Amino acid sequence: MKYSVIDVSSSSISMVVAANDGANEVLFKERAAISLTHYFEGNTLSQRGMEKLAALLDHMKAIAAAEGAERCYVISTAALRHVANSAQIAAYVREKTGLAVNFIDEPTEAYCDYIANLSYKRCERPVLSDLGGKSIEICDLAKSEKAEMFGFEFGLVDLSRKFVGNIYPTESEVKAIRKYLEKKFDGAGVPGAGTYATAVLVGAAAMAVYDIYADFVKADPAEEKVIEYRKFKKLVKRLLEGADRSRLILKNAPEKVYVIGAAVVALKTIFKRFGVERIVVSESGVKEGYLRLVLEGRETGEYVEIVGESHGIPEAAERFVADRDLPEDDVVQTVPKKRGRPKKVVADATRQSSASKAAAKKTAVKRAAQKPAAETREITQEKERNEAPVPKRRGRPRKNV
Repeated sequence: MKYSVIDVSSSSISMVVAANDGANEVLFKERAAISLTHYFEGNTLSQRGMEKLAALLDHMKAIAAAEGAERCYVISTAALRHVANSAQIAAYVREKTGLAVNFIDEPTEAYCDYIANLSYKRCERPVLSDLGGKSIEICDLAKSEKAEMFGFEFGLVDLSRKFVGNIYPTESEVKAIRKYLEKKFDGAGVPGAGTYATAVLVGAAAMAVYDIYADFVKADPAEEKVIEYRKFKKLVKRLLEGADRSRLILKNAPEKVYVIGAAVVALKTIFKRFGVERIVVSESGVKEGYLRLVLEGRETGEYVEIVGESHGIPEAAERFVADRDLPEDDVVQTVPKKRGRPKKVVADATRQSSASKAAAKKTAVKRAAQKPAAETREITQEKERNEAPVPKRRGRPRKNV
């Protein structure tokens, strides 16, 4: 049986489709950028935001069905769990898509990350870090209890808004971010240097940072995703001060341009605090861990059966246009549903032929409409030339010969 899990985060909506063959092998992944934070009115998601969310979830559901998934879970972590109208959001999504939203609390989010990355326990003294838009998780992979994991109810979006005045943080803003993080980590009792040797990075921000890093150091894409701390420090300097920093970011992670500065500062702070010797980037996170826990009966979640639904991208795919994670509110526009008699489905060749004929006919009609106007304009101009008075010549008149 195939399952799908859709995760609603603050900067994107992502999905995995996995087969339950004992190892929950991931068969398909999809991600689309949409900044829900741009649609907040105070602590409430606006009507427009709910419409965009529902349209994208419907789109993801259709893709899951096309990939053969039979059961679909929707989860949301820090992006929506503290929103004032979360119940209204869930009801709206259910009405428009039939999907149920499962709100995951902070300890469960960290535990899902942990479960999805148990394979890294073989590494020397590993610690897992997940830097999200609205939360940060730190898990000692040598421990297994939720209470032993660290979760912080702020993330990269919050750090950027709190400390960064422009796109990239200044030297003083970098110091402020670092000081703030150290204070939070100290207050929560996060261990210091000597405790860990390997850092395991999880999440979309970590993947975006790695994509930039890989381009910066010309890493082999076929090799394991490993970051060398010495080279990473040079990358951080380039991203904070370099003239080509925008090119690096826009080429590799354009949807993260507004948080990448805070991300690299936060990661450097974490790496320095732990004194890690090795840094690896994992492709598994909350979605994979949640599915495993649900299938093992250790977590409960509401789902919908999508067996028998059309294995193609329905109307929702036409309505949805993905966000680009830009501050403008009108980046994403939903294509309005056309009214009237539905179009007849024809073969591609016939459709192209009909379209060509229609275009030709339209052009001919347009030209026919323009022709009388052009002729009238030409006649008028000729009449004006004929009726215009002949200007008098000055000077001595010409001699007739």
